[in-house]
Amino acid sequence: MGRTGRTERRINMVCCGMERIACWETRRAHFALAILIKEHLQPEIDQAIVYNCHLLQPFETEVMARYGFRVLLCNHESECLRRTTVPTLFFMPDSWVHMYERLLRINYSPRNLMRMAILGDSLGNYATAEEYFEESNMPYLLHLHRSNILDEYAIDEAGFPIQYCFSFLSWHFFYRRCSRCLRYIAN
Repeated sequence: MGRTGRTERRINMVCCGMERIACWETRRAHFALAILIKEHLQPEIDQAIVYNCHLLQPFETEVMARYGFRVLLCNHESECLRRTTVPTLFFMPDSWVHMYERLLRINYSPRNLMRMAILGDSLGNYATAEEYFEESNMPYLLHLHRSNILDEYAIDEAGFPIQYCFSFLSWHFFYRRCSRCLRYIAN
């Protein structure tokens, strides 16, 4: 409880796909956006974590730490995605579709989904793209997209100086009514 008597609402920020910021302009723009979001959400951000899959150079880890991001090592990026226990913003630009599918699978309950927001590639684009459209490859993403419990808001990149860096990025939020829409999906 805070001094006002209200419960303080803290959130985690989990960043994936932040490697090679020294080499790629797009990744630097994504990291800059992550910094701006983190700064804008202060003091609500409890911790900001960047998962490193052996692709970050030591100086990149130092730069991220300097901006208040805790860098954790993991063997594979999809292993880093965990069940949400507190409100969490997943920052996942340029992540592979299997990353989103894993995140949705491990959080496939109304309570967990309503605790999370995703800023990343358009899940709607993934759900309608022919190369990903086999339901066996991404049943959770497809079901959530079809059940209309996912709100997706595309980022308007018109005002950014490097427009291609934010192509296809969207905010994703889950409706409160998702408990009525979810059904069990067998693996």
